[in-house]
Amino acid sequence: MEHVIVAPKKASTLQTVGYWVATGLVLFELLYGASWDFNWVNKGYVQTVMTHLNYPSFLPAMLGAAKLSAALVLLAPRLPVLKEWAYAGLTFLFGGAVASHLAAGDGMNVTVWPLAFGALVLASWWLRPANRRVAAVTAAEWRPDAG
Repeated sequence: MEHVIVAPKKASTLQTVGYWVATGLVLFELLYGASWDFNWVNKGYVQTVMTHLNYPSFLPAMLGAAKLSAALVLLAPRLPVLKEWAYAGLTFLFGGAVASHLAAGDGMNVTVWPLAFGALVLASWWLRPANRRVAAVTAAEWRPDAG
């Protein structure tokens, strides 16, 4: 069987701009949100929200650390597997925020922001350039003993 190597398709300028706009907005939210989670900004607000949602008081610090970690991974060059994990984690983060607020009886005025940032995470993931993706392996290339 003959293998043909195909160079990755170069991203269009529109795709590149869309990726960086979506990713920049996500990064802003992660860094700003972490500053709230760590109580550096608007002291007490996040604890009030956590109490409303019946979450433990230590959760914001965990979420802040996760947001900072995800932001660093998304900014770093290469690291495609870690980027996949960061995107998955952010999908759970924003999806969990929506589900938590809906379960607490909050309306769309509260869930619109996590929905919007969740959509930006998905846009960033979808538009990411080839060097930020995990390389696809075809079934013919995969071997279970390859380690």
